[in-house]
Amino acid sequence: KYSQITLGFHIRLRPHWHTYWKNPGDSGAPPKLKWKFSPESEFKEASAVSWPVPRRIEVSEIVSYAYEGEVLLTQNFRWKGQGANRKLEDP
Repeated sequence: KYSQITLGFHIRLRPHWHTYWKNPGDSGAPPKLKWKFSPESEFKEASAVSWPVPRRIEVSEIVSYAYEGEVLLTQNFRWKGQGANRKLEDP
């Protein structure tokens, strides 16, 4: 049996700043979430990142898809066994 937890990566942006969606459009690059499982961890896999619907940003003829203000990117993690005492580290 596998257990699962959903974790969120909350990005809060300064006014007039933005971060890009998974498909940024004509410019930019999306944030990358890379997790490192400690050797003693029982975590076995992580799902793809869940991306909320972005905002379309047009500057001249350049179209980008991005977030302004705040965004919460979520990801599911699974491990073999039951229980909540699991360790996950962000490198």
